[in-house]
Amino acid sequence: MTDFSSIRCLLVEDESFQQEIAVVVLKQAGINDISVATDGLKAVAMLEKAQEKGAPFELIISDLGLPNMDGVEFIRHLANNNVNSGIIIISSMDKKIIDTVELVAKTHALNILGSIEKPLKPAAIKDLLTNMSCTITPKQKSDSYSLDATDLQNAIEQMHIESFFQPKFHFSNKSVAGMEALARWRDPDLGFISPNVFIPLAENNGLISLLTERILECAISGASPLIAANLVPSVSINVSVDLLDSLSFPDYVYNMTRKYGLEPKAVVLEVTESRGISDLAKALDSLVRLRMKGFRLSLDDYGTGSSTLEQLSRIPFSELKIDQSFVTGTWEKSEQRIILESTVTMGRNLGLSIVAEGIETTEDWNYISSLGCDEGQGFLMCRPLPVSDLAPFLAGSSW
Repeated sequence: MTDFSSIRCLLVEDESFQQEIAVVVLKQAGINDISVATDGLKAVAMLEKAQEKGAPFELIISDLGLPNMDGVEFIRHLANNNVNSGIIIISSMDKKIIDTVELVAKTHALNILGSIEKPLKPAAIKDLLTNMSCTITPKQKSDSYSLDATDLQNAIEQMHIESFFQPKFHFSNKSVAGMEALARWRDPDLGFISPNVFIPLAENNGLISLLTERILECAISGASPLIAANLVPSVSINVSVDLLDSLSFPDYVYNMTRKYGLEPKAVVLEVTESRGISDLAKALDSLVRLRMKGFRLSLDDYGTGSSTLEQLSRIPFSELKIDQSFVTGTWEKSEQRIILESTVTMGRNLGLSIVAEGIETTEDWNYISSLGCDEGQGFLMCRPLPVSDLAPFLAGSSW
């Protein structure tokens, strides 16, 4: 059993009776260091004080119906201050309200472990805490610093940004289906810096091309020996739609693969659906040439943008990647189940390979598998790993 005794937990709950229940349940789960705030404002003050002392809370459990600052306002505060603690939402409100608040938190890129309807039950808390070690990430020291475009450009040029890889697995037999390259900024002084910080920084300051070139080469060079050794069949690499305006981009990617001895068919280029295409003619030119050269194209983050169906009808995608917001915990959310099931059916009818990201529990895996999805990835099977740690994992061939 995982040891949670060293976790510092902040419980935000104004009802004394519910506080007592929650504290008992948390102690039954093995958490001993528990602080209690009776409203959002007091919780904010306690968070700030803990941060100043260099001992931030690793777990925050918050009710929604709080005085002075309600649960949604509190979540907004956490997002605005880049809080990276694991978060559990608790409430006696309607389940759809709880689910929507959880979605709000995920939209803010907060580290949501899940939500629980009151009254709290030990089993429900334990289930979320069991997954805590694989969903909570180390505090990113850089959240307290102001980073600008110059910092990012220096990091790219000094090769502080690298590729980690997260394997994907076939639902049919749990074997490795491929892997996704994920950009990671590892600063020698600040530690890990979140992609939620540096990706928008790159897009808003004209550095996305430079960043993508760095990640492409890092991902392709790192994946090449693994693919040559038959440890993994392919690598998926995220490509910003901003790059598609460059008509030389297909040749650039092709030359990069040839440089490291990869066949284009071993590379999947993931186009993020949440950002709109500015120049459709140039984008279509680039995308169709990439397909003609043998690359596969994936529509990434499906369900988070505004022109999904239109893009699917115009662009020669070979894969549909469903965003984790429609995957994680969907098995217990009726409305999202309907959307997910319809999406899978549509994708299969279009002849696309269906990949689900954000699989965090066995229940997620079993439910998504039952829908007929082809591949899945998530913390349940494997966290993103540096290439040095990947070969031993892949040698096992299944999770």
